Parts: sequence; C-alpha cells; structure tokens
Amino acid sequence: MERCDRSRCHRGQRRSEAAGQRAVCQSERRSGRLSGRQYRQREWGSSGPAGHHCSPPAWEKSSRCRPPRRFGSAPNRTEKPPAPGGFFCACPGPRRCSANRRSAELTCSSRIVAEVVPVKVRTIILRGATRAASSPYAADDAPRANLHPVPLRYLAHSFIDRAAWDDCVRAAEQVVPYAQSGWLDATNAGPFDAVVEPDPSNGGYRSILPVPTQRRLWGREALQPPFTQQLGLLTTAGSQHREVGEYLAPLKGEYARLHLQLNDATPVPAAVPTGWQLTERRTYHLPLAADYEAIRAGYCADYRRRLRQLGERANISIQEVAGADALVRLFQREKGGEVGGMKQEYYQRLQRLSEWLHGQGQSLLLHAHATDTAELLAGALFVRYRGRLVYLFAAATPAGKKAAAPLLLLDEAIRCHAATPGLVLDFEGGMIPSIARFFANFGARPVPYYTLTQTTRPWYLTWMR
Repeated sequence: MERCDRSRCHRGQRRSEAAGQRAVCQSERRSGRLSGRQYRQREWGSSGPAGHHCSPPAWEKSSRCRPPRRFGSAPNRTEKPPAPGGFFCACPGPRRCSANRRSAELTCSSRIVAEVVPVKVRTIILRGATRAASSPYAADDAPRANLHPVPLRYLAHSFIDRAAWDDCVRAAEQVVPYAQSGWLDATNAGPFDAVVEPDPSNGGYRSILPVPTQRRLWGREALQPPFTQQLGLLTTAGSQHREVGEYLAPLKGEYARLHLQLNDATPVPAAVPTGWQLTERRTYHLPLAADYEAIRAGYCADYRRRLRQLGERANISIQEVAGADALVRLFQREKGGEVGGMKQEYYQRLQRLSEWLHGQGQSLLLHAHATDTAELLAGALFVRYRGRLVYLFAAATPAGKKAAAPLLLLDEAIRCHAATPGLVLDFEGGMIPSIARFFANFGARPVPYYTLTQTTRPWYLTWMR
C-alpha cells in the first residue's frame, strides 16, 4: 500500500486505502486484539502491520477545516459540560469553601460527575482525598476507575433533606427527640449542618450526626444548643458506619470550636481522633414498663410518706395546660438570677420549642395550683417521643417546694405513663449532687453519656465562650 497523498486529502478527503486501514484498526481495537497504544501507532502510521502506513490526514493540521472530533480526543475549551453536574460552590467570593464543595457532591453521584466533566484525565476531590479517573472519551485507552459515592458526607444546612432527616430520626436505633429538625430549628442560634451516611436505595439517610453551628467573630463554632441535652450519632438498621470517630474526620478544620454531646445509647468511643477531649456525664433513667404501684414501691420512704400526706390533704390540684408562658415567667422570677448563662433569648427559644412540641403532639405541660388561692406553685414540661418521656423543664416557688409540688408533678407524670412497655422516663440531669439525689429517690438509675470537645482557636482566645 502506498502512502496517502496529503495534497489530495487536504479538505478531509482520504484515500480509500487509508479509510479501509483505519476501519480495520478500529475493528481490531474494539474486539480487544489491539491495545490503545498499538491502535494509536497504527492509526497515525508508525509500527503498522506488515509495513503498512497511513499518514495523518491534512485536515488534522489545517485550521481552515473543522472535521468531526477524533475518537479519544478532548473537546474544545470553549465547550461547556452538560448540566446538571460538576462541582459548584454556593458561597460568594473566591474564599475557601470545602464544606459547600462537598455538599455539592450530593447533587449528583460520582458516576454522573465522571460523565459530565469532559477532560482527558480529571482530578476529583472527594472527602479530602484526591483520586484520578479516566475520562469517558478515553475508555478504550485504559480501564475506567471504579467511582463510588463517598459513604460519609458533610452537608451544609441548605443541602439537608428535612423529610429524609426526620424519617431517619424516627427510624433510628437511638431514641433522641432532640435530633428532630423542628427541635434544632427552635433551639439553635443558627442553622445546623450534619455528617450523614446517604441511602442510595431511597435517597434518604442511613445515619446522621447533627452539628449545630454558630457564627462568631473568630470563626464558626459547633456548640450544644440550650434545652438539647443529647445529640450524637443516630444509626439505623442499614448503617454501615457505626463508629463516632468516622464522623468526626470530616469536621476537621471546619470549626474553631466543637462541643458535641453524644446520646446515652452511644457507647464510649473506641478511638478518639487527635485533638478531641472525651468527658463523661450522667443522666437518670426510670423504666415505666411496670404498673404504678410497683414503680411507687421503688420510691424512697420519705417520698412515699409525703405523697400519702398530700393525698390526704388535697390542697394542691394538678392541671394539664397548653402554653408555657406562665412556666417560663415563673422560672425567670424564681431561678433566672441563679442559673448562669441563661440569656433572655434562651427563654424565647424555649417558648418556640414548646409551641412546636405542642403542634407535634409531643408535649405534656403540668401545673400545680393551690386549691384555695389558685396560685401557681410549680410547673413541669415533659416531652413524649417514641419510647422516651423527657423531664425537660421545671420551676417552682418557695411555697411550692415546701408543699412538695415538684414531687407531686413527677408522680403524676409517672402515674399517667406507668405500665407502658418500653417507655423510659429520662430525668435529663444528674451532674449536680442535690438534683441527682432528688432523681435517685424515685428509683432512677444513673446512665452515662459522653461529650466530645475540640478547640482550634489560638491559646489567647480559648477563654472565650
């Protein structure tokens, strides 16, 4: 076979011999008999079989003609990749925004990203790891990389599917009412982010780790909101990542300070990443599966005696009410000055939370009034969610404490929910010795839970809250 005449194929015409040779090369390449390197060499006229050569056609070097794109070549730089897909950043300006870049990955799988980025070799950043993947145009040159979605992903608040979030909280193995999206919206000063394990089968979440965020002058912080004792890791039956340490890795470098209180169903972490501090705390639980008389028999002798006296006198009435305004005002008047760190905005968040809980049918608000004067002696707000009854908030006047009104309120809640299989009363406290004794006298037992703290601020700012 003679060499192709370049002058005759100037405008994209090739001789029939060259066309036939290329067709043979392509057929052999598709059948696997030629490697990518052999195909390119034979296609451009070097190391051809039996001395056959085919010079590159003139239109490959001519700027006056624009033939169809050669197999394996990259598109022009002016061409845009098809939408949707690719990486994008929701943050304004050119500043670093790894959180939103990682959040953007949730809008498409790695497979879609691989198909829409039209470059020969592209670098994809997934969860801080750099992976090189071959482009779809070069699929015959080398095996395509096996790209799978990253199991754990950091989500900014705007990328969280709230319906899928609440479904995961309801299906979680841990009973954590504080993790509901409405609860976090009511109590947190800012939006909450999360580290999630997505569920490809239904587009939901297999597990979640809430990260309530706040913005400070020195950077973002992740702190436990008020009236939110526990959060931590929530897993479902399909969760494949069950170690808390795996969920802490994506948070590295994102916050100036982190303080996360895990739930009591999470065991002590087997390994804490470097820079994190682990602290043990306690709450008190009282199972309510037994009947009321059996539970009351577990009270201390003094409580049983005082309850008998209160029943004989009948000078205190218990009522269930809807709004928490009176209870909040009572607490501000009696205990507001004694409790450190209780800002005015915290009471507003408590009222928002009470309204949201009432709308969800999860609240039980009890008031104890004096029968003769109708004075409010004490009040208590309970949260009923799945298998948990949480003693969330309470207040009492000095006269109410003397008349044992808080004791009567707790006993009334226990009496109403006794003989409920699987139900547990969480007293939500126990680090103060006097309060711990009050809870233990009902027969409750201490249950540990853990907090994780990390501070990356400079040493001269560590005193700031």
